[in-house]
Amino acid sequence: MTIRIEKNGHPITTTNEWFEYAPPKGKEKQWKEGRSALEMANFSLSKSFPELITKVINDIKLFPTETEFICEPEACSSFGKGFGRGEPRNHDLLMIGKNTLIGIEAKVFEPFDSRIGEKRKKVKSERRINRFLDFVYGNNKPYNVENLYYQLFSATLGSIKEAERRNISNVIVLFLVFTDKTKKDPNDEAFNDFIESLSATMDNPFHFPGAPSINCWIKKYVIEIGVNYKF
Repeated sequence: MTIRIEKNGHPITTTNEWFEYAPPKGKEKQWKEGRSALEMANFSLSKSFPELITKVINDIKLFPTETEFICEPEACSSFGKGFGRGEPRNHDLLMIGKNTLIGIEAKVFEPFDSRIGEKRKKVKSERRINRFLDFVYGNNKPYNVENLYYQLFSATLGSIKEAERRNISNVIVLFLVFTDKTKKDPNDEAFNDFIESLSATMDNPFHFPGAPSINCWIKKYVIEIGVNYKF
């Protein structure tokens, strides 16, 4: 597995280069040990990262197997027309292969933003939320949809929309939760509730009403921080 990380033509091989060319929105405030931006950079530049991506592809039995990815940290994907005002999807890392796109969201104990019901309180989010739900569920919205977390939807749709623009049919939405062995994953219940709401099995790709031709897998891996990462 070959993974090349770059931003605007600048190769990234160190965390210093990552921060120089693709800093998080909060700059130095977010660039700290134990924060997702720096943990994602450290992990992405380690030998464990290609091993995880190979495992992800093998786990979903995606063939033909991808052998090379071009990756962009802090990549932005527009949701396109009709999704209302608001910011684009900001991937912690966007990976582009020949037949597969992987959009990654990294967490270190942070929640997946707010619940849908809480997001509705923001006027500019109302139209976007309705479009998100129509895209994912069509007319079959689950009873607990207002309690699901917004970022699970934005990460999924942002990855799919980017894949459509690139004429890529396989999408993996990958959530990485960095933790240590003394703590449990705080996002496990939120993630499982979202997957359950899709009324499909994890063994097969999801096909959403808004993008029926896209094969979409949604996965979460817990990464144990240490000298040698474990997952």
